[in-house]
Amino acid sequence: MNIFRFVPCMVMALGMLASCQQSESADQPSEGKTLGIQASVSNPQLSRTVISGETTSFVDGDRIGFFMPDVDSPTLWTREGGNWSSSSQLFWPDLVSEFVFDAFYPYEEGTVAVRNSIPMPDISRQTGKLDDLGKYDFLVARTSCSYTTSQGGTVSFTGESAFQHKYSLVRLIFKNGNDDDLSLTRLNLNGTDIVSKCTYDMVGNRIQKDEGEPSVNELTVDCGSAVVPESGYTLAVLLNPSTAEAAVSLTLSYVRGEKSYTASTEVTEHFESGKLYQYTVTVQKEGLVIKVGEVADWNTGTVLDDIVIKDESDQP
Repeated sequence: MNIFRFVPCMVMALGMLASCQQSESADQPSEGKTLGIQASVSNPQLSRTVISGETTSFVDGDRIGFFMPDVDSPTLWTREGGNWSSSSQLFWPDLVSEFVFDAFYPYEEGTVAVRNSIPMPDISRQTGKLDDLGKYDFLVARTSCSYTTSQGGTVSFTGESAFQHKYSLVRLIFKNGNDDDLSLTRLNLNGTDIVSKCTYDMVGNRIQKDEGEPSVNELTVDCGSAVVPESGYTLAVLLNPSTAEAAVSLTLSYVRGEKSYTASTEVTEHFESGKLYQYTVTVQKEGLVIKVGEVADWNTGTVLDDIVIKDESDQP
């Protein structure tokens, strides 16, 4: 009889002990349980960082802004030697609960970023060069996990939780439609707020233009008399996504032989965040036609319909 009386007491005691241990674990400030991160870009195509062929990844020196749960100011993380290190040591709030973590790229020194207003790169200064595209890209990431489901205390922004592009990408591949030499001097894109300075709202998951910022409706790319080879000449620019269909005009200045020309057309697209709009632009003496193709994700590399441009001389 004493045994049967003793067993329930033991069960109750063990249950109370487990409850206490769980409560202590949940309330534990996680001293010694440091928080780390790992990060990747969601697609293997053109992205923010160094371009090697068409495969990209974060590189040493890249800086990420990381939001702890319920904290509106980001912590800086820098990639060094293939790993990410924080400007101040972070700890897990507790070892039981699941938390939502947000991050963005790039973290720009000297700017003030809060969760609902993160300064985005100034895309009005783009060069159009593929190698420089990474300087102006903007990416965000979100994931949820607990200490138990994390990778040894590491918050992982990879796989489905990898960093996502937020600008729209327009890639133009110029082709020579005639036998004589062709060189490009200037590309101009014009449309409402296409390169206006914006901020990103992590809470609302949206790009927003501050009321105090002026509208920047024109992007000019100096091509520097770039000769168009048989394989084509590529320019790539990032644009703000548009909330409704709007006409964006494209004006190309170029030289064929010793004569200068300009040609213009309109690109009517709904530019979506994280999408790629790719065109082959053929410059020839007859016809000016633009065909709008389907939108592609950055990671698909889908080629859209061609644009045919007619020579229109600047010279009498």
